[in-house]
Amino acid sequence: VSALGASANSKQSTQKVEYDSQCTLIDLSKEFKVERYVLVSGALITKPWHPISLLLNIFMSNIYAHKANAENYLRRSGLSYVIVRPVGLKGSYEEVPPTDYTIGQGDKSAGTITRVTVAKLAVDSLLSTEIKSKVTFDAAALHNNLSNLTSPRQNILSDSQKTPK
Repeated sequence: VSALGASANSKQSTQKVEYDSQCTLIDLSKEFKVERYVLVSGALITKPWHPISLLLNIFMSNIYAHKANAENYLRRSGLSYVIVRPVGLKGSYEEVPPTDYTIGQGDKSAGTITRVTVAKLAVDSLLSTEIKSKVTFDAAALHNNLSNLTSPRQNILSDSQKTPK
């Protein structure tokens, strides 16, 4: 599971953290024959003109472009993978119980999810036979009641099954 993320206070460039480091981890995963790679990325990766994306790209040195490039590197790697895009990531690293979550596709922007729940989802993505391989999905806490995000896990399409826009 890779949940690397650049910090606004970091002295490292977002490219080094979000792309270069991910590529190194992906290459090492191939070398050591990792069975499934889970990448925690970010919501709105495919929507660079969304106001949230614009703000993050301006203040964090084009962070979403680097995240998108890392996602594409993983897709081309040949590894079995799951890309998780948390929607409205919030919370601290304090111990709070994880909540149930819902997953969907389409790079949605409504809802929130805590870091603890994303960690639970990442582990579930590694261990679950319900979550397919080579798939990208959005995730939000279930209490958000988001009908546009909710999708049964068996209906999540692998990246190769999606029709290009």
